[in-house]
Amino acid sequence: MKTTKKAGKIQKVSLRTRVLLLFIVTMLTSFISISVISGQIINRVTKTRIENAYDNSLSVLLGTIENIIDSMELLSQQIGFGINIAEDITELYSSEVDSYHKIELNQQIMDRLRQLTFANINIGLVFFEYGDEVAISNFNITRSLELDDRSYLCRANELWFYGPKRSLASYNSGMVLCLMRKIKQLTPEARDIYMGIETNYDTLDKLFRTEGEGTKGLVFINDRGEICYSSVPELCPEGVLFQDIARADGMLGGYRYFKKDSEMGFSVVELVDMKLEKGAYLKEYYSVFGAIIAFVGIVAFLFVVVWKNIYSPLRLFDRELDRLLEQENPDESCVILTGMQEYDHLLRRIEEMRRQIQEMLKDMVSREEEKGRLEIEKLRYQINPHFLMNTLNTIHWMAVMNGQQDIDKAVQALNRLLFYNLDKDGYHTDIERELSAMGEYMLLQKVRLYDFTYTIRREPETAEFCYPIPKFILQPVIENSIVHGYRDDMHIEVVVRDRNDWVEIEISDDGLGISKEQLVRIHEYAENKNREMRRQPAHAIGIGLEYVIQSLEQFYLNVGKKGRFSIGNRESGGTVVRILVPKMHEEKKDAECVDC
Repeated sequence: MKTTKKAGKIQKVSLRTRVLLLFIVTMLTSFISISVISGQIINRVTKTRIENAYDNSLSVLLGTIENIIDSMELLSQQIGFGINIAEDITELYSSEVDSYHKIELNQQIMDRLRQLTFANINIGLVFFEYGDEVAISNFNITRSLELDDRSYLCRANELWFYGPKRSLASYNSGMVLCLMRKIKQLTPEARDIYMGIETNYDTLDKLFRTEGEGTKGLVFINDRGEICYSSVPELCPEGVLFQDIARADGMLGGYRYFKKDSEMGFSVVELVDMKLEKGAYLKEYYSVFGAIIAFVGIVAFLFVVVWKNIYSPLRLFDRELDRLLEQENPDESCVILTGMQEYDHLLRRIEEMRRQIQEMLKDMVSREEEKGRLEIEKLRYQINPHFLMNTLNTIHWMAVMNGQQDIDKAVQALNRLLFYNLDKDGYHTDIERELSAMGEYMLLQKVRLYDFTYTIRREPETAEFCYPIPKFILQPVIENSIVHGYRDDMHIEVVVRDRNDWVEIEISDDGLGISKEQLVRIHEYAENKNREMRRQPAHAIGIGLEYVIQSLEQFYLNVGKKGRFSIGNRESGGTVVRILVPKMHEEKKDAECVDC
């Protein structure tokens, strides 16, 4: 069988390979696309989340420091204006006051300080500086009262804030915030009095311990932009401008910094190790990668399920196609259904096609057997052609020599009939030659002492019917009329009519006719297409008529038509047979129209 080849090498790729390649390409494309998109989303979301986290952390830290500063400012107001501290300190250093009164006055000031600071847990050291010395303090002071300008944080009206810095108290070695406030004197000539308030020893320690995970250090920037405190002096030395060492992209010495500004003018900066940020990114990447792997696994599982739903039915189709010719019994059904309507419909159609093919093959075998049987039946009437025709030729010359004209006429008719039967045309001839052979046959029947007459007419009379037709389809009909319906002085009439695309051959006689039972059997035989049923004895109608009917059915199959045969009794007595054959060109059956 000739097949059309598709251009390219793709024709050699199986369906399984194509689907697998399509799946791999789809998954790789999806994986790369999802990875790129997820990476962009992760970078944006993680960056925003980290920034928000440290911004919130700084907001809490800054808010707490501002609250502490507010409480220190409130306490300074209570002390500076609520207990006449300036007058008492001036009196304490007056030379006119005796020692006992000074001790008593000092005790009164200390009691009032304890009352004011007792309820505020964030307040530690409170002291008053009179001139160059400490006049009063609630805790011992061991360090110098001189405040380094580098620790200056911010200023609000008459208030100066410092720190974080080392505490002046002997008991506290930690970092504190310090407020310094000048107390106004009643007289201009009086010495200046400064009040100092420090946070408690653990106030800032608690705040600094709440730094975020991965925090490298904290930096405080005063309202002049200078670094006033740094827990990482190697990166951010105190006293320098922060903007001189920080980069605009948020990086400082290999660390990322987050800055929060206070309404009071100072700022807090938190330095974060990049490893933490990278770890956050990696954590998100691992989560997304795991989700992608799970997605790929689910899609792969679905691919396997879909593939089985596609490929397994295809194997069933292949199995059913193999069974088309292997199954001997077409009535035996063993179709395996898939449970899917579309595939099951195709499998049922294949099974139906298989049955039809088996029936067609069986019918073809039956036809070949029938054809062989007909050939054998035909050969039964043949003998050695050379010997028989030579013998008839000898008899012909003997009759001529002896003046036996009737014998000579009969022998020549028989010789021509045998020659027609055994010529090279084989199975087919044309209508004119068949009519001529039929005339020879009726002449021989008259020699056998059958007393009948016959006529052959054509309508129209000038027509010549040189159309292909099976051999010997008229002789069995004539024989049936003479042998089974003969009576004395019987007349047989053969009429050939032109019916447009058809030719009608009507053979009628006025003999005894045919019995109703035999007529019914002939009709049933002609209408029944089952060859096995035709072979049953109950349907036997005689070899001659069987040959006629089957020849008309098979001779014209290659042109999509079929000859027609009908038989019946005439009302006036006798039998009438009508044979209708299609007009065909001679090349259809390689028939020659001699004598035309």
